[in-house]
Amino acid sequence: MNKLSWCRPQRAFALLALLTIAGCGSLPQALIGAGDFSEEQVKAKGAEIIEVYLATSRASDDNEKVLFSGERASMISFTKLRVAIPPSHRPGEIERPARNIPNPRTEFTILAPELFPSSRAFVTSLDGDLAKRPRNERDVLVFVHGYNTDLTSAIFRIAQFAYDIDYPGIPVLFSWASRGRTLDYIYDLNSALHARDALLETGQVLSSSDADGFNVVAHSMGTLLTVEAMRQAVLANRGSGPGEFRVRNVALAAPDIDIDLFRRQLEVLPATGIPIYVLVSDDDRALILSTFIAGGRRRVGLADLEELTELGLIVIDLSEVEDRDTTSHTKFANSPEVIKVLGEGLRTGNTLETRTDEGFRIADVTNAPTTVIQSGRALVFE
Repeated sequence: MNKLSWCRPQRAFALLALLTIAGCGSLPQALIGAGDFSEEQVKAKGAEIIEVYLATSRASDDNEKVLFSGERASMISFTKLRVAIPPSHRPGEIERPARNIPNPRTEFTILAPELFPSSRAFVTSLDGDLAKRPRNERDVLVFVHGYNTDLTSAIFRIAQFAYDIDYPGIPVLFSWASRGRTLDYIYDLNSALHARDALLETGQVLSSSDADGFNVVAHSMGTLLTVEAMRQAVLANRGSGPGEFRVRNVALAAPDIDIDLFRRQLEVLPATGIPIYVLVSDDDRALILSTFIAGGRRRVGLADLEELTELGLIVIDLSEVEDRDTTSHTKFANSPEVIKVLGEGLRTGNTLETRTDEGFRIADVTNAPTTVIQSGRALVFE
C-alpha cells in the first residue's frame, strides 16, 4: 500500500495543478434557497425531501443564498435545511446545479433555510422530528466534512450520503470554516483546529436531545477535527469523553492526519470504548498531495493496514474500489459498493461490526470489493 512515489516534487506540483483546475470550475455556491421553491413544488416534480440539521462555526455571509461564508465565527449558528433529491438521482452521485437556479427534476435543490435563534430552539425542533419517527429510527448521523468544501457542497454531500445509505435517523452536518479553495490548505487546517471547541459544544447540544444514539462520519481534514475534539473531551474529564454523547460508531474516511500525531491522539481514546473505523485507499491522490505538503509525513488514509489495526482500529481498505472522482478521495460516498457496506451497518442502529462464531464481518454485506481488517484478521468482500 505505497504509492508515495507520487510525492516527487514534479509529480506533486502536477497533481496540485490538476486539483486546482478541478476545484476552480464555475459551479455556483449561492444555491441555498435558490429559485424560492416550496416543498410542494419540488415534490410535484418527483423529488424526495431529506431534512438536514446544521451546526456551523462559519461566519454569516452577506449573500443569503450562500448563508455562511468560509470565514470563522466566534459563535455556533444553528439551522434546519430541506434538500430535494431529484427523481433521476443515481447512488454515489451529486447532481449539482451548473447555474444559479436548479432544476428539481434533475438536480439537487436546497429549499429556504430555517435559522434558529438559539441552541435550545435547535434541539426543540430536532426533538420534534425525532418524536415523529418510529422508536428504532431515532438516531442521529453527524457528518464532519473535509478540506476545500464550501457550505453548499457540504450540504449536498450529507444529503446525498444520508439518502443513499437510507439512514433511518436524522442527519446533522457540522460545518467548519473551510474556504472551499484548493490553495487554502493551511487556512483550512487552522480553521479545522479552531473549530474543536465548537464541535465539542455541538456534541453537548446534541446530547441534550432525545436522540437514542449518534453515528459520526468524518471525511479528510474533518477527521483531524473530529479526533482532536474526542481527545479534548477525554482530557477535560467530561465523564467518559465522547461516550457521554451516546456515540455508537466513529467512521474516519480518508483521514488527512499525520500518522505520528494520530498515534498520540489515540493514546487517550481507548477508554471511550467507541468502535473507530478507518477507511483507507492507496490511490488517494489528495492524500498523496497532502503528504508532500506535510514534508513527506504519511497521512493516516495512506498508512499501513497492520499498523492501523495494531492501534485498535477497524480498517476498511477501499483500494480496489473504483471511483469516478479523479482524486479517489471520496470513495466513502461516491462508490455504490461502499455505500452499501456503510449503509447496512449504520442502519442497524448499533455498531458497524457484527460478531459471529466464525469471526468478524461487516453487516453481512457482499458484492463489494472491500477488505475489512480487525486485529490481524481480514475478510474480503468481492
